[in-house]
Amino acid sequence: MQSLKVNYSGIFAGLTKKPNSYREISDNYEWAKRDVEQHIDQYYYDDFNQGYLKRELAGQEGKLVVECGCGLGGNLIPYARRHRCIGFDFSRVALGKLRRYDSEVFPALADISAIPLADGCADYVVLARVLFVHEDIDFIVAILREARRILKPCGKVLIVNDFSSVGVRVFNGMNDLFARLVSLLRPGRDGAEFMLYYFSHDDLCVLLERAGLRLLDDELCNIHQGVYHLTYHNKLFGLLLRDNFHHYRIRRKDHWERVRLSRGINDAYPLNWFGRVLVRLAGRYWPSLAALSLNCSASKNEIGDADSRSSVAAESSELAAVNVQ
Repeated sequence: MQSLKVNYSGIFAGLTKKPNSYREISDNYEWAKRDVEQHIDQYYYDDFNQGYLKRELAGQEGKLVVECGCGLGGNLIPYARRHRCIGFDFSRVALGKLRRYDSEVFPALADISAIPLADGCADYVVLARVLFVHEDIDFIVAILREARRILKPCGKVLIVNDFSSVGVRVFNGMNDLFARLVSLLRPGRDGAEFMLYYFSHDDLCVLLERAGLRLLDDELCNIHQGVYHLTYHNKLFGLLLRDNFHHYRIRRKDHWERVRLSRGINDAYPLNWFGRVLVRLAGRYWPSLAALSLNCSASKNEIGDADSRSSVAAESSELAAVNVQ
């Protein structure tokens, strides 16, 4: 599992020390600066919402769709008219904005590792970019187990997380080496770094197995954003791939403002012609080079459940035999 350290003090003005958890960032910096319309606009070019999630829910009505870590509800709002949608989050700021928005999504405050719903009630459980912000791996597994608990026997967990692409792994290794050299020359680094986890296919399988879930299918996507994000890892890549004139012109704007005003993905994440060619080539021949996101669906591991039940039954019979003797 690839970890990536992010210096949030360089992104959020006013953040001067490492936060205790993502909760602190979300309430005070992330959701406080956005509104629901901007959050919905963000997803018009997102391959998870416009592609993967849309295909899963297509042709169906009346399903119970539960999103764990819904934020401002951008994933659920487009589908709330045809389905019963519940959004859980720990951010009172985000949920307050979602409640004031005219939407049929039901927002609820909860810890997503302990969801106040009955066992086996949900047709779909959505985990969209919430796993990778938790630094505790055991807590990530707890979230997946809770998603499994509320899932119907034939239901699906739909996950999207940042992907540990070849580009991320290479440049992350280079950055770690550079950081070590800098620490030798200039000790006492800024402590505002937050750990994010970029999952590979194998990492995701291990986490799902620990949670009693079985991978059904997976897909790499958001390659344009992935190529653009690689330009932040390496200045040479930035010169070669980015439309730098447009990049520096929009960089002065708030991120969500430029997303809202953009007419297409290249307005929000500007690449030059060479960068766009790389996106096409990577998308067709080598998506693992630069894909930003890994989408997947998973179901309950019923085989594992049967094995577990037979094991418990065997242990019970052994105990009964001992008691009889």
